[in-house]
Amino acid sequence: MQGLQVWDEKGKKVLDTSFTTFKILKEVQGINQSEITRTVSFTHPLLAEQTPFYMIKPLMVLSSVGVSVNVQFESTKCTVTFTALNYRYRDFSKTKVIIGVY
Repeated sequence: MQGLQVWDEKGKKVLDTSFTTFKILKEVQGINQSEITRTVSFTHPLLAEQTPFYMIKPLMVLSSVGVSVNVQFESTKCTVTFTALNYRYRDFSKTKVIIGVY
């Protein structure tokens, strides 16, 4: 069985999904044109019991357009904050932050 393998900058394998089960807990939608910033928080007991992770599924955009994403884990709570960096265009509604545990 093959899965995703991740190495750190020193060449050490830090993750191998061939032997690990992942559980997706929540998908958080990005901000739209009417928003400058938005914070979403949720709790789940598995965030404290297992190793939490997040992945960002981006929308392809020009390099001059941007959004900052901050994800924080604290015990059973996860907080995701989106902040627009370019105020002329800030529709990142197709961007998602996927929160899970392994």
